[in-house]
Amino acid sequence: MTKLVSIFSLCSLILLMGVGCTEVQSVIEEVGAGAQNVYEHFGEGYSSDEGSPEEVTELTRFDGAHVQGNGFSLQVPENWLVDASSFTDRSSTGARLHGWISNGVSNDAYTDPDIITITIKDVEKEGRTQNEIVSEFGWDESDIDARVQFMQEYAYEKYWITAADVSVKNGAIEINGAVVPRSEMRCEKTCYLEGSAVTTVLYAIEGDELVYLVSVATGTNEQTDVFLAQAEEVIKTFVISE
Repeated sequence: MTKLVSIFSLCSLILLMGVGCTEVQSVIEEVGAGAQNVYEHFGEGYSSDEGSPEEVTELTRFDGAHVQGNGFSLQVPENWLVDASSFTDRSSTGARLHGWISNGVSNDAYTDPDIITITIKDVEKEGRTQNEIVSEFGWDESDIDARVQFMQEYAYEKYWITAADVSVKNGAIEINGAVVPRSEMRCEKTCYLEGSAVTTVLYAIEGDELVYLVSVATGTNEQTDVFLAQAEEVIKTFVISE
């Protein structure tokens, strides 16, 4: 939570801003809660315009395992960490960040292979269906080519990857009787400018006016599926209270 990204990482994010805010969002999500300072200074094109701020969103732990957010709650293992975002504006993608939940403190500024990070956001529907929002924020086969092309253009040679090193899988799980889309991108090699190989899973939980985007990031290794299963058990406790 207290790790700071390197000067090179910040420069990389500035470079990415010329490519598009989606790339910036992807890098930030993969480095997880340890880069909260990047969210606050560079994060996804957050507006600095003055005006009436939105209601402050803050994750709060009650009774050990119970975590309450703005419009939702979930059950989190008592030894896991809860880190609320202090930023209240929506990003250029329309997402509002609530905060992070993780199973420990990262020993790496980018991706610690032993750490699970759950990021909670929401996005306003604005006439879009749940599946349309999943298509916008999740992944499909076209994202494999885009990721490989990006790395081949911007990364050092030692991070060279091909389409065989990236896979995408889409499906659904049930949460409190509702079908929740699940979108996964798994990188067998480093497919972002910083850090190690990462697997990311996005769950889109539908409310009346909002869709909650709950994502999991962890290292790609022999523990990946175990960690993803642990995170999914937490996400299955997600209850919308709006």
